[in-house]
Amino acid sequence: ATGLMVGATLAQILEGKEPLPLPSATALGSLAKHVSSPREGDYTPANVTFGLMDDADVPKIRDKGARREALVRTALEKVGAWAEAALVAPTTRQTT
Repeated sequence: ATGLMVGATLAQILEGKEPLPLPSATALGSLAKHVSSPREGDYTPANVTFGLMDDADVPKIRDKGARREALVRTALEKVGAWAEAALVAPTTRQTT
């Protein structure tokens, strides 16, 4: 997954486009946001957890299992939309 993210970012840069980051509603996107966000004080490393994932689009659910399922569904929707936008075929260049 990290290779796909890096490859998509590099391809977008080479195409002269602003790279689209993975959404923070996804596990990898939330971890990337965590390690790259500015902070005051000491940095605290973290593993991927549901607590890191952006849950703004997830309804408030008290049942832990149901909430995690909702987080996963949202993450899959967001990564699908990201893939459609970020993983497009490169434009062809005409040679003269």
